[in-house]
Amino acid sequence: MVNALELPRHLQPQGENAFFFRITFLTGVKRGQSFVIKKDERKIIGREKSNDISINDVKASKVHAEIIWHNGELIVTDLKSQNGIIVNDKKVIQSKLQKGDRLIIGHTIFKVDIEYSHNSFVNTQSRNDKLKSKKSLVPVLVLCVFVLLAFSFLRENDSKEEKIVKKKKTVSRKISNAKSLAREISKNAVKENEEISKKVSVLLKRGMRELREKNYFRALREFESALDENPRDTQARFYKRKALEGIDHIVNQYNLEAKRNIASINYEKALVSYCSIIKLLGNYPKDPRYLKAKSEIERVEKKRGNDLSEVRCLQE
Repeated sequence: MVNALELPRHLQPQGENAFFFRITFLTGVKRGQSFVIKKDERKIIGREKSNDISINDVKASKVHAEIIWHNGELIVTDLKSQNGIIVNDKKVIQSKLQKGDRLIIGHTIFKVDIEYSHNSFVNTQSRNDKLKSKKSLVPVLVLCVFVLLAFSFLRENDSKEEKIVKKKKTVSRKISNAKSLAREISKNAVKENEEISKKVSVLLKRGMRELREKNYFRALREFESALDENPRDTQARFYKRKALEGIDHIVNQYNLEAKRNIASINYEKALVSYCSIIKLLGNYPKDPRYLKAKSEIERVEKKRGNDLSEVRCLQE
């Protein structure tokens, strides 16, 4: 990574800790903020606040990606996130990061830079090399060089100005491209959120209609579908609890009726109540309430001395 920088030959970093990587937010509420990664460090990025780098991004997973400095290289890895990661407009699972790279996680864009500590470079050119270079210079050559430098002085100034202008244009173009990409991502995010809100609204209306008609299982499916679209929707969570409470209420009523009939030795009606629970929870045979009703049916049949095969609701 360091060799990619255009440094003079005689200038080299003073040890592996002389430089570090800086990752900067280009979009989002943390735009302009940055974090650094030093030798052998590992950072986890995601939506959860417990991560090393927490981002407020609906398209980011709770634990989305990791960035690690390993063997002198900065490597980003997708941690099986829902929407993946993008490096320089290419979706990847794992990739090396270099200076100037763009990393996109969800709707958030990061920029990768390399920075050096103060006094991190040394001049490795030896004194002997300097002495030899001085001795090799001939006075006539010095004079020729002086003349050439004087002749090219004006041209060099012009070329430097041209390079500065080109560099400013390049930087300006890159910033403009980054802003355009950020605006496009922001527009897409708003549009997608609107579509999700519409879907959730339709599902909530259907679910509340089923809830009013006491079709609790149908209502439950609608509210769960709404939560699949937006897990943070408070209305969907509230009405889901209402649907579950409705199911519990019906099951409790059947249980009370069955107990009263057993107390009055009316086993036939008790079986009807328990069978009603079996039919209600027929799609959930592992539900504890289903298993309890089945157990009570077996207990009642033993009291009556009948074979369980005669209980019709267990045969259906």
